[in-house]
Amino acid sequence: MQITTSDSNDYIIINIIGRLDSGTAEEAEHWISSFSMQPGKPLIMDFAELEYISSAGLRVIFNFARSLKKSGNKFGVWKAQDHIREIFEISGFDSFIPMVNTIEEFLE
Repeated sequence: MQITTSDSNDYIIINIIGRLDSGTAEEAEHWISSFSMQPGKPLIMDFAELEYISSAGLRVIFNFARSLKKSGNKFGVWKAQDHIREIFEISGFDSFIPMVNTIEEFLE
């Protein structure tokens, strides 16, 4: 798994590449705990290259989303592949974490 970020004037993008599972969840949690978020700045996770997510990975994403929402930051997921989107739908996480198709849709 690899995590990269990019920052525009309007939002932050976090890309997760590879697998987010029990073998990489601890690394992702550590990365997230050290991530310095700008208050009020929207953050979107780009899942275009996320190949697989397990329940351990879902927990990491859910906890991150919950902490961002508590701090007032808008959060969403972008470009999720169909099988990843299906996992979010089956788990019900899509009701808490918006799954969007475009940046414009996210920023509305």
